[in-house]
Amino acid sequence: MPIIVHCPSCGANLKAPDQLAGKMARCKCGASLAVPGATDAFASSAMPPPPPPPAADAAVVDPFRPHRRVAASASGGGAGEVLKPLIIVAVLGGIGWAVYELIRFDPVAQGQEKLKKIGAGMTVEQVVAAAGRPQDAFTYLDEEQQKKYATDQYVAKIGFVDNFMTAHGPEKLRNGFYLIYRFTPAAVHRVEFDEAGLVTGIEEVPHLLRR
Repeated sequence: MPIIVHCPSCGANLKAPDQLAGKMARCKCGASLAVPGATDAFASSAMPPPPPPPAADAAVVDPFRPHRRVAASASGGGAGEVLKPLIIVAVLGGIGWAVYELIRFDPVAQGQEKLKKIGAGMTVEQVVAAAGRPQDAFTYLDEEQQKKYATDQYVAKIGFVDNFMTAHGPEKLRNGFYLIYRFTPAAVHRVEFDEAGLVTGIEEVPHLLRR
């Protein structure tokens, strides 16, 4: 049977006839080869041992993508894959809360709740604590004050300041006054006070342009 001769130069496996056993031969690449003797023919013709298996942590080569290396990993997609659903849930939860707050916010209802806390006989400080700081303040004028301030109006804007009663004094507030609250563009609420600075009532005044 032919003798298998391996060329160390080009790596080819050649078949030499039996009569060349123990002699020199030449490969197609030009390298000189020693043909094994008859006693070594069987050993030479045997198939080489298979290569050892790759290490467990070695990279796996994708046969369909020769230039792409697929890393072998037992940990799956990693922490990023775990965090993605948590991030989505957090974003959706934030959007839902914002929509809920937008729907729940009703300035008219909130204003009515504040006004319900105001009762007759309350002081300016108590009203501010219950309904918040007013947007404005006006005082009533009698004829003497109209002449003094050279106006024919029966009310005058005095503005709201801290320590309201002390800052404006009893002379300016002797005919009573009122505080303005605007909870919606459609109307204003006037909280009326007497000259002593105690609540006498609440009046809603619709905005003429909103009728």
